[in-house]
Amino acid sequence: MGKTVGRGMSWMVVATIVSKLATSVAQMLLGWWLLPEHFGKFAMATTIAGLLMLAKDGGIPNLLNKRGAEEYERIKGPSFWMCLAYNSGAAIFMALAAWPIALAYKDTSLAPMLWVMAISLPLGTPAAVLQAKLRVDLRFRDLSVLITMSMILRQVITIVLARYGWQEMSLAAPVVVTSLFDSVAAWWMCSDKPWSKSAALDQWRGIFDQTRWLINGTVASFTIDWGPYVVLGKLLTQETMGYYFFAYQITAQVGTLLAFNLQMVLMPVLAKLNEHRERQGAAFVRVLRGLTLVGSFLCMGIASVMDPLEHLIWRGKWHEAVMAVVIFGIFYPWRVGFAVTCAAMMAQGRFKFYSMTAWFEGIILTIAAAVGAWIEPTATSVAWWTGGAVVITRLLVVAEVFRYSKIPMKLLPGAVFPGWLVSVAAGGVAWWAERHVPVADFMQGRLPVTMKPWIAVSLIDGVRCALAGGTFVVIFTLLARLLLRSDLLEALSLVPAKLRGPCSRALLLDQARDT
Repeated sequence: MGKTVGRGMSWMVVATIVSKLATSVAQMLLGWWLLPEHFGKFAMATTIAGLLMLAKDGGIPNLLNKRGAEEYERIKGPSFWMCLAYNSGAAIFMALAAWPIALAYKDTSLAPMLWVMAISLPLGTPAAVLQAKLRVDLRFRDLSVLITMSMILRQVITIVLARYGWQEMSLAAPVVVTSLFDSVAAWWMCSDKPWSKSAALDQWRGIFDQTRWLINGTVASFTIDWGPYVVLGKLLTQETMGYYFFAYQITAQVGTLLAFNLQMVLMPVLAKLNEHRERQGAAFVRVLRGLTLVGSFLCMGIASVMDPLEHLIWRGKWHEAVMAVVIFGIFYPWRVGFAVTCAAMMAQGRFKFYSMTAWFEGIILTIAAAVGAWIEPTATSVAWWTGGAVVITRLLVVAEVFRYSKIPMKLLPGAVFPGWLVSVAAGGVAWWAERHVPVADFMQGRLPVTMKPWIAVSLIDGVRCALAGGTFVVIFTLLARLLLRSDLLEALSLVPAKLRGPCSRALLLDQARDT
């Protein structure tokens, strides 16, 4: 089981990193071609679509994971047809509501985006059920490949459409293609045809009774990431909301991607440990500690280089989003823990409690966004308030999972704080160094006078990025190696096997595996 978890989490971490790289390349190009208001419109459309669809797939994939491999074979037929009916009904509802909502927000461009997203719902139904089978069978390598290919395909289509002037629609239209791709690819990987089985309508009521809280919880989970845009659409201009969304996509999305991908591994694995609560609790703490360190490193690493990186790539076009990126880098590593707590609650069958805690987090985050926008209608202000809300709500939920799982509370601080604090400290040093080391003054007097100005500026920005990023990595590595040896060992278990040895030796940890 441990080896399976290690391999599965390694593959999902790789999928997260590759997906983020693809997203970063796309966002770099979209930042040139699109305006802040285009990102703002897409954020608004995605929020409305997520709320209108009332939980994509009806919670059925998570139910299949909870039931296990034997139950999957028994209920895959009715589950598929119920999922298709649910998604089709949600698509029709969304299509009918699109135009009235667009008029209510006084933005007719919202309607076409909602229609496109509605089409994608039934197309993605086979993927929803078949990806659940991959998870039930613990085929995380195949799942990670599918997720990565889908993300790359989506970013490529987005880039092409944006280049040819589709504006905000370039962000929405690719979801139709990727939904179809996901379904075809999942069918090819599984060689399973749940649609060939009987719909067994008499079983739908029983399935719905078990998934209603999962449906509720999925909507609630959606509000954690997208709920703030419901109020920000009324309190901020589309341009300012675009800056906020742009910053979120750069940094906070790292925590979201990690949480989404790793939850796919954790939920079916923790479910297999329901009869061994002590082992389940120990696994929960270990994973939480390792993921916090990984998420903090990634988020703060991006935040450390964002100022010179923005100037290098966009020449100040997105400068108003820089501080929001830094703030997200500080607070949103906590978002990674959402995967661990949700997986634990769903594995234990606590669907109602999962739903209630998700609503609690989503509502608090939305209120915090409204307060931040009301105090000062800027991306920076909203980021401060939402970031603080994430830390507070996450800490409360983690504490409750500790209590229910009978994990000693004295282990909680060591599970969530050390990796985060080390990353923040390293990021602070990198931020200070980038601003106080006179890179520009030093280089300007040494560059050839014949060099074109834009090349000289790019070189200076590149050195500033290297200084900030290098400082962060060095300080983080030193602090983590000296203070968080056990956390590093947990984090290394998430690294692909071929890279684990070199990483261990680089950190002088190759002799410490027996601890």
